[in-house]
Amino acid sequence: MEIRTIRYFLTVVDTGSISAASRALHVAQPSLSRQIRQLETSLGCELFVRHRGRLHISPAGARLLPVARDLVTRHDQAVAMMRALAEGREPRLTVACTVTTINDVLAPLAAVSRHAVLNLMEVPTAAITDTVSSGQADLGFSSHPGATDLEVGLVVRFPVFAQVPAEHPWAGRPTVPLTELVREPLIVPTLAYSARRVFDDHLSRMSGPLGRQSVQEMDLPRAAQALAARGRAWRSSPTNRSSACTRW
Repeated sequence: MEIRTIRYFLTVVDTGSISAASRALHVAQPSLSRQIRQLETSLGCELFVRHRGRLHISPAGARLLPVARDLVTRHDQAVAMMRALAEGREPRLTVACTVTTINDVLAPLAAVSRHAVLNLMEVPTAAITDTVSSGQADLGFSSHPGATDLEVGLVVRFPVFAQVPAEHPWAGRPTVPLTELVREPLIVPTLAYSARRVFDDHLSRMSGPLGRQSVQEMDLPRAAQALAARGRAWRSSPTNRSSACTRW
């Protein structure tokens, strides 16, 4: 299979017909039809079927579709990287991560680094691994990558910050033991946040998850900080660790 022919296949799928694809590709319709037939012959199966005068992707074509998109994406990434190296430019890496990681880690890094050329892609935690696997991103940062065939490595550890009023006994202390922290009323992120789930994982190894009677869950960091400042509870901001997934 040639990448050019795979692109033809994808264009036919995306436009819905040979004639529309030929216009989009600026390729004569007979030539395009011949290329698609040659691809089908080489694969040994039909990629399209006609039904009531319209072209539809076949079951075999549907199975090929995600693989074809991945092949084209990888090809384009390889070409772009090699051209950048040949021209003495730093390759641009697309990084999938949450908005918190972008704001707190990668954006400051990109601002001061002479070498990091990053295209930052905001992705929910649950979708980061799939985004890298599909070739949409070169690298992913996640606090909880889960089971994956990608290479995973620990990149950096972050502390759990406890924000308290200035008059609280903890104010000015460099560290607070986790066992002491969980005895206080807490405001924590909801379980929708992977950092909270990592936080709970560590607690479960000690004595069990956070007790509901002493915990208030909030989605809005500023509101949580305001309540903590008033002494209503101590805001625990668990950003425990970050891992990287890459295709190397």
